[in-house]
Amino acid sequence: TEPCDLYAGSYVSLSPIDAPIRDGTWLPQLQIGIRWPLRRYSLWAWRLTPTNMVQWARWRCLEWKTLFNTLPTNFSKWRFEEALHEMAHASLDDAGCSIPRH
Repeated sequence: TEPCDLYAGSYVSLSPIDAPIRDGTWLPQLQIGIRWPLRRYSLWAWRLTPTNMVQWARWRCLEWKTLFNTLPTNFSKWRFEEALHEMAHASLDDAGCSIPRH
């Protein structure tokens, strides 16, 4: 699986909308995601506290294991390791996401 994003502007869920959304001129543009550090997605409605970050990573790993019977081979595309280290001083192993070894 590959992370993706459809919006080229600066909008992140629940943040103030920018002109293309407001004006109705926005068109989907498929591009590689996750474009920003995960801390940017920490909003008043969903705070990425250290505990929440570990629980979120654990949940995402459970989703992958359930849907695909495996974990992504390259977590760096998803920016989990970066966020766990920066925001929770934790690793993927701490979150129960063992990195596939070949």
